[in-house]
Amino acid sequence: MSERILLALIVAVAILGTIPAVADAVPYAGLALVVLGLVAGLMDENSDVSQRTAIYVVAAVLPGMSDSLDAIAVVGPVVNSVLDGVATGLQGMALGLILMQLKARLMPAA
Repeated sequence: MSERILLALIVAVAILGTIPAVADAVPYAGLALVVLGLVAGLMDENSDVSQRTAIYVVAAVLPGMSDSLDAIAVVGPVVNSVLDGVATGLQGMALGLILMQLKARLMPAA
């Protein structure tokens, strides 16, 4: 449940980051996205290998795919910006998942 809330917050911050007035007022939106993603990744204890792999692939591929949306006249750059923000949050989440897997492999089960 908390992972869904954190993902919703990532999407909300990514959308708010595209609004110029909000982006000027909150200059650390990128840091907020990474921290939210990192917390979501560190809190996720029950993800299996296929879920983690999907997050890794989407975090790596989404920024490149969203850049192609700039060709759309009016809404392309806005959608690109939102998807780049979501990708930033997912990259933080991927980092959190990697750290949790390293911890699971280094620490003995208690």
